[in-house]
Amino acid sequence: MPVRLLKPTLRTSMKWNACTLFDQSTYIRILMVADDYGRYYGHPKLLASELWPLGGERSADVTAAQIETSLFNLNR
Repeated sequence: MPVRLLKPTLRTSMKWNACTLFDQSTYIRILMVADDYGRYYGHPKLLASELWPLGGERSADVTAAQIETSLFNLNR
């Protein structure tokens, strides 16, 4: 799997900063599982389990509905 880099200009992007922290985290986590062409399974339930495999402080409660909303927000 290739190493992906985020440009520092992302920090000052108006569109990026308009996203919630959950949406930003979803975006970054999708980058980690997507293939070289940016493809991955789009089923929200699968994404919820793949993007947050170990649970954690807030992530244990991540639902498919939250992922679906996040994907919608990221596509705006």
